[in-house]
Amino acid sequence: MRPVPQKPAASGVGALLSAGMAHHQAGRLDDAEAAYRQVLAVAPRHFDATHLMGVVALQTGRLDEARRLIVEALAINPASAPALNNLGNVHLRQGMHDDALARFRHAVKLQPGFFDAQLNLGNLLFRQLTIPFKRRVIMPWLFRFLGQLVLVLFLRRWTMLSKLKALLL
Repeated sequence: MRPVPQKPAASGVGALLSAGMAHHQAGRLDDAEAAYRQVLAVAPRHFDATHLMGVVALQTGRLDEARRLIVEALAINPASAPALNNLGNVHLRQGMHDDALARFRHAVKLQPGFFDAQLNLGNLLFRQLTIPFKRRVIMPWLFRFLGQLVLVLFLRRWTMLSKLKALLL
């Protein structure tokens, strides 16, 4: 674990958070968590540090701690779609599908263009469909779509081959 340098309280919080995020993005989760803890030692109600510590806990499988930290972050900033999405991911991994669905929907409502939340919501809704519904509705549509795609690709290739043949003759 790399040591994160101590900085003065006022000017150092941003630098510590940036260092933590750099560690986090590089996959050095222990170093990121240490940096986030240092931020929280100086600024105990820092939203980003609390939220990102929850994300580290989620990524390392400490689901109860992740839920506690992300809920704490949402108490600081309840309008954070990324935090709601991450809380939905925690609920999903804990098997709490209804809670996860509510969090994903809330995240999409707060930030309609938030792709991760839209994807998580769609995936969870698709998983909740019954097998007979998937067989009766989804699969025929999918096969029809794939069949049309193959036909289009075949016709394009045939057209290209015909043009090439005409040029060569």
